[in-house]
Amino acid sequence: MAHTEINTRDGSWVLELHADGTVEVLQFTAAPPRKKWDGLGDVIASATKAVGIKPCTSCEERRKMLNGMMPFGTAEQAAAAAPKLDAEQPKPDTAPEQSL
Repeated sequence: MAHTEINTRDGSWVLELHADGTVEVLQFTAAPPRKKWDGLGDVIASATKAVGIKPCTSCEERRKMLNGMMPFGTAEQAAAAAPKLDAEQPKPDTAPEQSL
């Protein structure tokens, strides 16, 4: 009887292969849950961290902004993640056309 280990993204399996062709699962160890990316900002943050760039306060603000600009998921999730416009924000001045 031979033992073999198989690693998948779901976890690690230890199997025993029998002479009659059957397989017995001896052990399964689940992989730790992967971080869910909420948007483009999370992807960029993961990539920069992987190459050794340490995040700063501005990086965190950009991550949140990019997640709001390009969220992943359903339309409802995207709407919830999008930055909210402040109702108190002043509107740009539009001057009426003047004739000369």
